Amino acid sequence: MATTLEQNMQGLSVQDVPNRPATEMEVAKPRKRARPMFHKTFRSCPRNVTHRTNRYWHFGWPVSDELVNTILDTYTPEYLDEERSAMVKYAHFSRVIKSLAGCSTIRQVLVEPPSPAWAPSPLADDGEKGVGFCMVVSDCGKHFFTKRPTKEQMGRLKFIFGSEPCWMMDARDKSQWRHYGYTK
Repeated sequence: MATTLEQNMQGLSVQDVPNRPATEMEVAKPRKRARPMFHKTFRSCPRNVTHRTNRYWHFGWPVSDELVNTILDTYTPEYLDEERSAMVKYAHFSRVIKSLAGCSTIRQVLVEPPSPAWAPSPLADDGEKGVGFCMVVSDCGKHFFTKRPTKEQMGRLKFIFGSEPCWMMDARDKSQWRHYGYTK
């Protein structure tokens, strides 16, 4: 005795002919790959950014040397056992953050200190009061503004840094942007 499902399955057939044939244009047209949803819900630039300034604005997290050491101790425990230059330490820090977040658009820049209590970054030039900053979006160019982390990546970054990102002004003039070494 066959069940109802088996009886209904016997009546199924597969048609080799599609409902309508594809046009030549549809066949020749290259298909676009699915793109991830970008994080578009973060706060816009502060109001005072709307007028032209001589500095760029970046969106991300201010980074103190203590925070860099804490994150490196947490995720690569033996890395700080050896003496390394600040440049090498911050380069490793960037690799760790990019790896943890799965986001390659994170860049290190210097911003004006959020408060006078912040110590200058070891990467700042002599006499410069710049604080380290992990930038995910910037108004310095179309590429830096449109290549954004996904919502999932932003969630991971918020977890790593333990706070919400913010907009901050670059510590250097626009003419000094090339000193960071970022072209794209």
